[in-house]
Amino acid sequence: MRTLFGTVGPRFLGSDLKGKRLRVGQFLGPSIAALSLIVPVPLVVAQEVTTPSSKEVAEATTASEAAIERLIAQLGSDTYAQREEAARELDRLGDLALEALRRTARTSRDPEIQTRAAALRDRIETAQMVRPTLLTLDFEEAPLPEVVAALSRRCESRLNLLNPAGQEWAGRRITLKRDKPVPFWEALDALTETGGLTPQITQGFGMGTPGTGILLTPSGRVGPGSSKPPFQASFDDGPFRSVLSNLTYTRTVIIFNQLQAMPQPEPQANFLVQMQVFAEPRLMLAQRGPVEIEEAVDELGQSLRHPDAETGPQARHFGGFVSGAAQLNLQLPLIRPEGAGTILTRLSGTLPVVISSRRPDSLSLSLKEEAGKTVESSDGDLVVTLGAVQIQPGQSSTIELTLRTSNEADPFGGHADMGANLHNLLQNQIEVLDAKGNLNRWYLRSSGTRPNGEIQVTLMTLPGGHFGNGANPEAPGDPAVVRVHLLKHAPAQVRFEFRDIPIP
Repeated sequence: MRTLFGTVGPRFLGSDLKGKRLRVGQFLGPSIAALSLIVPVPLVVAQEVTTPSSKEVAEATTASEAAIERLIAQLGSDTYAQREEAARELDRLGDLALEALRRTARTSRDPEIQTRAAALRDRIETAQMVRPTLLTLDFEEAPLPEVVAALSRRCESRLNLLNPAGQEWAGRRITLKRDKPVPFWEALDALTETGGLTPQITQGFGMGTPGTGILLTPSGRVGPGSSKPPFQASFDDGPFRSVLSNLTYTRTVIIFNQLQAMPQPEPQANFLVQMQVFAEPRLMLAQRGPVEIEEAVDELGQSLRHPDAETGPQARHFGGFVSGAAQLNLQLPLIRPEGAGTILTRLSGTLPVVISSRRPDSLSLSLKEEAGKTVESSDGDLVVTLGAVQIQPGQSSTIELTLRTSNEADPFGGHADMGANLHNLLQNQIEVLDAKGNLNRWYLRSSGTRPNGEIQVTLMTLPGGHFGNGANPEAPGDPAVVRVHLLKHAPAQVRFEFRDIPIP
């Protein structure tokens, strides 16, 4: 599926064979056995494990690429069974085959091969996107600001320590170690508990502006379990975390005017669950359908599931992101029968979403370039042309850009209703940086679409100053570079489950 600036699916994390143990053999054909060349397994010689030389790694990598190319060619076989076998093998290879599949989906002249390669690309990218980011925790007596900065780089997200140069962090050192890499949310819990921090999702004005990410502030509580309630109020599912905010029960009696000849209505009761769903800061979330509550049971075994099991927005399609948020706020109705228990022993369900992330490739333009300077993405999906630039030192500056996608007939990639959300979409894809790489705040001053599908935008930057959360100790300087990221989208299901929650 094509979108304004990219393809359905997640960012490509890449695969580096250097340093991995490989079994070197001879390519015999596109089969599982032959692909032992590209599967990282130990090389066993006389019961000893040997690390291959750089030459052996290079040879194995070349052979691996040849094996993948033969499998891709087999996608166009005249025999259905061979086409299916090749598709299964490429799917099994996953990340290792992704770059070749992307290239084939873009350039192949064989419709069968191109269609199958595109489907495999989307499948593998989606699988990448919904995997949790794994982080290595190997810090011993390290300054807290350095730990936060290192984890921010490792997870490719913005973890912002409030006023990192402030005296409150001076001399603060922590030890944060685990035997093996842990998922993002587990790593964040360990950091906040050990460092005495409180995390707060900050949306800013999109991923392309300062202030978006997770802001870490002092909590005054240090130690394992210091930030957790005595019951299960959160649930992690891959890159998602669902948090139960509160349960509210209200009972209302409506009193009519005595002059109205109407019967007294039954008292009205509302039992609501407030829930938040977060994604790792590298992602954006959009709800694409109603929440489905699978089970809501008290300790007496009574169902509290509302007769209308489908709740929330009824939109079943993705029409563009309304913000760059990695957070959704949900309200789920339950029922509270007479004689209900005091504990919600289990509340579970699923939420259909569309997730979006940036592709690893981006386009950069120096604002010192002449108007008309053009850069193009490697796959031709996006062309950016620099227009007039007016830099006013210490004041607001304006930058004109023209954006052209590969699908000129439909610049919104099949989502015509994205037009109303163009501003928010661009806020997540365009960054304006100073000479040191600091982000400038900006807003969309004007935009328009030409008949050929090109989008013209004028950005206006806001001068100096912090975003307002104190995360960046250095105010940005005058704009020097504009950077445009391509996005990918993928559907996903977020599972949630809470246990032993007090009923009001």
